[in-house]
Amino acid sequence: MSALTRAFGAAALAPDQRARVLAMSRLLEAWCPDQAYAAFVRHPAGDLLQPVAGMRRLQHGQIRRTSGGSDQGLNEHLATCTPTPLDTAASRCPDTPVLARLKAAAPDTQWQLVRAALPDGGDALFAIAEPVGADALAVAVMLAGVLQHITGAPDDPPALPEASLLWRDPCPGLLFNGRGDLVLENPAASALASQLALPGVHSLLPANHGALFRSAVQGVRSIAEVETDVADRILLWTYIPVADGRRVALRGRDATEQRRAARWSSRVDRIHRLITENTTDLISRHDRAGTFLYVSPASLQLLGRMPGELEGTTLSNLMAPAEREQQDADAKAALVERGFHTMTCRLRDAQGGYRWFEIAMRAIRDTYSGEIAEWVCISRDVTKRHRAEEETRRLAAIVAATTDLVLFSDARGSVLHFNRAAGDHLGLQHPLDSTIAVADLVAGNSREAFIQEALPTALRGGVWRGDLRLAGRGPDGSFPVSMVVMSHTGDDDALQYVSVIARDMSDREMREAQAREHQDELAHAARLSTMGELASGIAHEMNQPLASIMNYARACRNHLDRADTPDRDHLQDGLKRIDDRAQHAAQVIQRLRAFIRKDRRQITAVAVEPAVRSVIEMVAWEARRSGVRIDWTPPPRLPPVVADQVLLEQVLVNLIRNAIDASRDQDGNHDPRIWIDASHDDEADTVTIHVRDNGPGLDAHAVENLFEPFRSSKPEGVGLGLTISRSIVEQLGGTLGGEADVAGGMVFNVTLAVWTRGGEA
Repeated sequence: MSALTRAFGAAALAPDQRARVLAMSRLLEAWCPDQAYAAFVRHPAGDLLQPVAGMRRLQHGQIRRTSGGSDQGLNEHLATCTPTPLDTAASRCPDTPVLARLKAAAPDTQWQLVRAALPDGGDALFAIAEPVGADALAVAVMLAGVLQHITGAPDDPPALPEASLLWRDPCPGLLFNGRGDLVLENPAASALASQLALPGVHSLLPANHGALFRSAVQGVRSIAEVETDVADRILLWTYIPVADGRRVALRGRDATEQRRAARWSSRVDRIHRLITENTTDLISRHDRAGTFLYVSPASLQLLGRMPGELEGTTLSNLMAPAEREQQDADAKAALVERGFHTMTCRLRDAQGGYRWFEIAMRAIRDTYSGEIAEWVCISRDVTKRHRAEEETRRLAAIVAATTDLVLFSDARGSVLHFNRAAGDHLGLQHPLDSTIAVADLVAGNSREAFIQEALPTALRGGVWRGDLRLAGRGPDGSFPVSMVVMSHTGDDDALQYVSVIARDMSDREMREAQAREHQDELAHAARLSTMGELASGIAHEMNQPLASIMNYARACRNHLDRADTPDRDHLQDGLKRIDDRAQHAAQVIQRLRAFIRKDRRQITAVAVEPAVRSVIEMVAWEARRSGVRIDWTPPPRLPPVVADQVLLEQVLVNLIRNAIDASRDQDGNHDPRIWIDASHDDEADTVTIHVRDNGPGLDAHAVENLFEPFRSSKPEGVGLGLTISRSIVEQLGGTLGGEADVAGGMVFNVTLAVWTRGGEA
């Protein structure tokens, strides 16, 4: 009954016949939802019947008009039907344009017709598709009668003004009576509910519709734009009380796009606000004069100032006075000309100090005049970057001015850059005419070491240090350098470039050559001094063979004087003895000459055992005179060592003579002895010669200062013998050490590398 009442009210309030037929059609659709139907209206002056409702569930969903033809035949057929609904017998629709339209929407479908005669001379027609439901035809007949009754009553009240307005409104509109009953829904509301597949127009209303309705009626006041989300739409409803609250008109507006845009804008504004308030950059707005209009909270962290402290001041007031005028003028000119500007300047913080900022500025212009209305600035603290750039510039200046050679190459080893010192030493000029590899700048005798050792080590471990020779200035077309090679990688650990730093060591090489020459002079002087000290022993060594020669010669002469016939065998024996002793004297002289000669050192393979025996023979007389016995126990198959034989013998002479002085028969020591032996270390590939005595030894302090110059335990000693000996051994690439023996006395150890280079020095 409520549905019928609502349909009756909607039809009564509808502004025209078409609206009334549409209202009644909605009731047919509500009572028979599965019934396919169509509703038509014919105006009194026309022949065509215009569709107004129905056919929503048909195959094509829309009624399509055909071109040409008329519904005169249908009108004539309708005239034969009695207009009284209760007595109306439904008949099949004749072959007319109406039927053509129905068949276009639903082929192979038969239609039953129900007619309602309208008082203005027109007709309303309900077409019910077969099969016809049990109640559909009866409902259609009843609705036709209700429609005819409403429109035909002579004392019907005129349509309400608000109903006419709502009906023609393209926005969804509803009309409620004072009790809250729906009395009218306009076509837009019905169409929207149908489009969204809602059970009725009530589903379009806000969830608190009842409270809103009562508030509008009781307060007789309008409630504007109540938002509600329906399906995928956003509707804004306005409640308008009319007739002193006896009726309430509801007007809806589809604000989906607007509200979604507003929500999106609000979300974007919120995100922008969060970004602005949380970014570490200082974001600010300025008027045309540069006065701060807005300052983000980052000002506290960057400048130590609250945003409120800056608002009302100008940006130029924060700049350093020395650059304020120029920076301000450049910024304003660029903003006028291009609309944007970026500058780097210093800004004063709250403590009075200055920090470097990079400021990106953009002008906001007036839409109509094009004049600059505001600036927007993003200021970033670049103090650390600026300091790093300054440091880089200083380092670049140092690299350019340093006397060391500095080169940079790419990952392939091609020279990219070099400083002035490298250009002067290597004959390079900017720009390079052709590609030059770093390896090509290394002298020939060092190039293999650079390619196979230096560069791979730097690429593998990051750095290599060593001594090489570079091609360039020098007597032999090269010069020595102390080189550092470093590899540099990026964030992805890929090699970016290689740097080479080389220091010219020509002066050091010259000084080392001079030092070696001075060392040789000093060593020669030491040998001469040693020979002077051994002069008596040398004289004795020479006296023995000379005395023997004289005795044998005298004996031979006497034999010749006494004998008429000389004994040939006796003379041959005497002459042989003379020859042997003469050879012995010659060997002594040769050995002494070799020891004191002043020749360039010759690093070669030296057999240890012959060298030690030669030295023992050289000091044998002094040992016998001092009552010291020398024991030499060479190990089997002792390999040769890298040394100069004369210098090695000089070191051993100094050590053995010191041992003789320390072990000579003093303080009741009746068995002074010196033990000499050697050992071979397979792992280190070295040979060590040990010289041990059984003298009184030295205390810990004396041992610690054993090799310092001008320190000697002998009253007549100068204190240079051990110093010169250690220097000689180190020049040979070995070591010389001394320590107190646990059994008493001292032990000196001379360690030299084994000769392994096949005859190469």
